[in-house]
Amino acid sequence: MGQLVSTLISIAAALGVTLAIFVGFNAFIDLAPRHFTAFAAIAGALIGAVVGAAANRGGWFLGGPLWPFGGAVIGALVGGLVWGRYPPSPAGRRRLPHKLRPIIFVGPAVLFVGVALIIPTLRTIFLSFFNRRGREPAGLENYRSVFGDRAIFNLDGFGAILQSRLFIAGAVIAGVAIGYTVIRGKATARGVDASAPVPVVSLALAGLLVTLAAVGSLTGVLWNNIFWIVLVTGLSAVAGLAIAVLADRSRGESLAKSLIFMPVAISFVGASIIWRFVYAYAPPGQEQIGLLNAVWAALGGDPQTCIQNRP
Repeated sequence: MGQLVSTLISIAAALGVTLAIFVGFNAFIDLAPRHFTAFAAIAGALIGAVVGAAANRGGWFLGGPLWPFGGAVIGALVGGLVWGRYPPSPAGRRRLPHKLRPIIFVGPAVLFVGVALIIPTLRTIFLSFFNRRGREPAGLENYRSVFGDRAIFNLDGFGAILQSRLFIAGAVIAGVAIGYTVIRGKATARGVDASAPVPVVSLALAGLLVTLAAVGSLTGVLWNNIFWIVLVTGLSAVAGLAIAVLADRSRGESLAKSLIFMPVAISFVGASIIWRFVYAYAPPGQEQIGLLNAVWAALGGDPQTCIQNRP
């Protein structure tokens, strides 16, 4: 029970700190139009602290922790006395919150994506030009090995795609959808509206059929990976866009959106794992990490193996 309480307290503390940081940054941004000197001093202190910490990373110089503090003091003086004395125009100060707020609130997410996805991708591409130990340059040898292995990559079935019934059906659907959109646009004098429900759904279906035609014709490890990327990510995004268009332009919009987005509110995988922990069991006398058994044991009962016991 104590571990459960400490976990809940840790989660609440993390959420509270995160909320306080965003509220504080929001209040800091709102200072720009009204109290620009204070805004400049705080901005200089934040930048100076980061520069000071980066300059003495690892404690290379004397002073250690004093470097961020010293950088904050110098940054505050420079910001308040220099930038604060020569502020932007009143119109420029009013525009600052609108320019800074997206950077501050979206910046952490962009930084996380860069660190977790973009940088590893670039490093992987860089390492692909070295040998298997990543020490000696190998040029294009790795790529020759991959594309030269017919079990990994071949184009033998490429011509069969055009003869596939799935491809023909997809091409017909796409042609009919495009023709219908153009004719309807001229008839209504509204121009071609490619975001209307008919072209969006039709082109999404055509893309799915063409992709399935390629799946049935091309073989190889590389093609399997490409098909996985296209089907799981690309077509999922297209299907989501098609559903969004339908929900936005159909009758009963509120009901449609509720039915569409309610299951997306929480992942079924995440929900199942959470509920599995709710029923977690530990023998009597041990600390219960499952919520149900923790409450039941606190009330004086014996822990139950809820998942294994028959009703």
